[in-house]
Amino acid sequence: LLSRAFWQVLQSTAVTSLSGVPSQFGMLRRAGLERRGIRSLRMLTQAGGNLGATATCEFDALCRRMGAEFFVMYGQTEAAPRISYVPPEQLQDKIGSIGIAIPGGALELDVATAELIYRGPNVMMGYAECRQDLTRGDELGGVLHTGDLARRDDDGFFYLTGRTRRFIKLSGARVNLDEVESALSTVFDIPLACVGADERLVVVLGDDAAPADAAIRALLRDRFDIFGGLCQIERRFALPYASNGKLDYQQLMHLVA
Repeated sequence: LLSRAFWQVLQSTAVTSLSGVPSQFGMLRRAGLERRGIRSLRMLTQAGGNLGATATCEFDALCRRMGAEFFVMYGQTEAAPRISYVPPEQLQDKIGSIGIAIPGGALELDVATAELIYRGPNVMMGYAECRQDLTRGDELGGVLHTGDLARRDDDGFFYLTGRTRRFIKLSGARVNLDEVESALSTVFDIPLACVGADERLVVVLGDDAAPADAAIRALLRDRFDIFGGLCQIERRFALPYASNGKLDYQQLMHLVA
């Protein structure tokens, strides 16, 4: 996305739609999408993770100036791969939301766990571990338990609050790593990741202009009642991302050991 050849292709082929994950939208920002003058562009679509409130507002405003629409979406590979979207005309009022189900699909919350459940014809049949598994037929029946925790607002829009397996215990209290990560990245507006194990939280910062350790520990104490001695802060210039553009938490787990 930062190469001259990429922008030449966009111009010469009159590209109308451009899709990406958060890390790629960061590249588009650095490359100066608006000043490139791609007049054929009619739509930007973003999925693959939370873009963040600041960047979402920036790209929404940019698309409005360019006469294009900006779609924030949510999905999983198991749903081929879209589950929900935020209608562009409602995006400003629903920053941070994953939106509503795509046409033909439906979303609901497990009443006991708050896990987000999707129903639709685009749900996979199941997982195949070997060739013989391909004969097993449809095992999910169009129902996908996403593994994401969520809430629904009064307008029927959904907001992710964490992962069912992204929890640790600190001083006996259950801590949602995704909730902590979201709060820190929102307040300080920097790329970061949270990993951990019971009795240890690691905050990995991906910006050389990051806030002081004391400010981070103060927020953790005041908002989540997390004792500073249980938090380890690591500073890096670049966070690890997997090939799908999402944060690779596994690469950071050695910091917990």
